[in-house]
This record gives sequence, structure tokens and C-alpha cells, in this order.
Amino acid sequence: MSRVRSLARIGIVVALGAVVGCSGAGSGPSNSPAPVRGVAALDRAIEGINASRGPLVSAMNAVVAAANHIDAVDEVTVKGDVKKVQPVRRKNIVDVPAVTDVVGRLPARIRAYTAALNTLAAAANAKDVPAHPAEAVRQVVGVGRAEAAADDAFVRGVVVAWPAYATLSGLQALWFERANSGWYETTKLAAQEYAVLTDRVRATTSRASQLFASTDQPRRDAADTWAETLKQIGPILHPERS
Repeated sequence: MSRVRSLARIGIVVALGAVVGCSGAGSGPSNSPAPVRGVAALDRAIEGINASRGPLVSAMNAVVAAANHIDAVDEVTVKGDVKKVQPVRRKNIVDVPAVTDVVGRLPARIRAYTAALNTLAAAANAKDVPAHPAEAVRQVVGVGRAEAAADDAFVRGVVVAWPAYATLSGLQALWFERANSGWYETTKLAAQEYAVLTDRVRATTSRASQLFASTDQPRRDAADTWAETLKQIGPILHPERS
């Protein structure tokens, strides 16, 4: 099975209060209630992005990590040596019910992120938001929507693929319990019995692994674009740091 790399969490942290005062040439900070309200709404929308995107990325990473742990255990268990399997299992513990719960919540997290992006777009288009930061935030919305689409494809794949991994994890535990209690007389026999035990799910887990891998690359690429976009628009959103 192919392993899937996890993503680091990246959030928007923007201090837009200073932007109002720096958006016009030679202008000082504005005391107009309308711009203040517009910037405040935009700031809240940005907080909404951070609040929805972070948990989504963390949840997807948790599922990827669990699948990688199961792959690692499978890789050594196929050889049938229980003494070598034991330390690998200790390093790759998976709480299957907990991960299954995470998987079940992923579609809602995608919807929350999409809704937050829509709110951010509406806030950026308000008339009282300065032009330059508004355009910068619209760029964030664009790459965010592309990322959300890639994440949605990944999540749909995970919902289909995870049950196969959960089943394989259960079979690994059953084999280990038997092997650890002396059920199999030789390493060769233990390997053969693991092959028999998992044969009925091999085709399913193989498809699941391929589905994980094929949908993970686009989400990682989209996240890289997100990070690069935040880096590029930093001087606009943070003129005081430029």
C-alpha cells in the first residue's frame, strides 16, 4: 500500500485594523464608522476561515496517519514474525472507532469551510473595505475554494476507503492475538494464516489505498498554493511589516 503524507496546518492571521489607515496615499487612520464596521466584519470572516480550515486539515491528517499506521503493521505482519510485529504495533496504535468518528464528521467540516469562504467573499466585497486588502482577500477566497474542492474529493474518497482499513486493522489484531498466544507453530505458518485471514479484504484495501493516494496529492498541491498565496499577499495585508 502507498503511504500518504500529512499536511501542516496553515491559517490566516490578519491585522486589518492597520490596513484601513494605510490603504490611501498619505491618509491617516479613518474614524468613519462604516470602514470600521467593514474591516471588523472582514476580520470576523477571516477568523471563521481559521476556525473551520484548521480542524478540517487536522481531521484529514488524522485519517491519513491512521491509514499509514495500518499500512506499517500490515507490511511487517505479512512476514509472520510475531516478535517483529509486536514493536511495530506498539509504534502504530490506531483507535479505529475514534478515527471512524472523525471520518463521519469530515463532510460537515468541508461544508463549514465552504460556508466560511462564502462569508469571507461577501465581507471582502463590501463597499467600505479598502480596495487593496479586499482584492488580496479575494485571492485567498479563490485559492481557498480550489482547496475546498480538492479536500472534498479527498473526503469523498476517505468515506469510501476507510471502512476497508478499519476491517484490516481488526484482522491484524485478531492475527496478533492468535500469534502471541502460540496459535501458529512456525513463522511460515503464521504468514500463511495472515494471508488467508486477510485475503477477502485484499482487493478492497488495495483499491482503498489507491483512492487515498490519488486524492491526497491534489489536496496537498492545493494547500501548497494556499500557503504560497498567503505569503505573496502578506505585504498587502500587513503593510506595517513590509
